[in-house]
Amino acid sequence: MRWNCGGCYTMYYWSISNAVQFAKMQTAKAASVKAWRITTKAGRALQEIARQMATGKGYEIGTDAEIFAKYGDLCPIFKVSTIRDNKPRIWCIYTGVADYRGRVSLSVVCVR
Repeated sequence: MRWNCGGCYTMYYWSISNAVQFAKMQTAKAASVKAWRITTKAGRALQEIARQMATGKGYEIGTDAEIFAKYGDLCPIFKVSTIRDNKPRIWCIYTGVADYRGRVSLSVVCVR
């Protein structure tokens, strides 16, 4: 299966099974990041959550409000987000792009 990395807008047109596979892959990737690449306490906490998620389903299903309440302290973008609804979504832990020193940031991302 090929993943279209050309734009994130294509994720919303994926089938549920494709979205779940992508979420599992991203959570496993976040769980296996080397410790020296993560510099923040929130990133370390998210990596531990990713490790726990990877041993289970590898993703989480929940509404915006549930995920914001659970991971709000670890993801600062949740504090400024104003759009929240009750639609269940697929969420994963995502590894950002590495900076020039090889450091990465982890965040909770909605896949579908």
